[in-house]
Amino acid sequence: MPKLTAMPRGRPQIDPLPEDIQKIEELAGEGCLQIEIARACNMSGDTLHRWRRDFVEVKGAMQVGLAREHKALRSVLISKALAGDTVCLLFALKARHGYREHSPV
Repeated sequence: MPKLTAMPRGRPQIDPLPEDIQKIEELAGEGCLQIEIARACNMSGDTLHRWRRDFVEVKGAMQVGLAREHKALRSVLISKALAGDTVCLLFALKARHGYREHSPV
């Protein structure tokens, strides 16, 4: 009896190009969701997830982009808080310094 071998199914897997990695970093830095990044790169969310898992360059690009976004948001928050925006001030105190409005009972 002949040996049965599995035939590959679906599309062949694609690997990230340098342009893809740069685009992923840019979009992550702009605050895009992962599904938005995947669509902008013309791929599925599962493919982006696989790339993040299998390619250190993609994982690093996501981390760099998220760090850039975090820094920008933090700068705006602190600027607004120091300018007297009460909501931003309270949020910054609570999030960064453990401030609570009520004393523990």
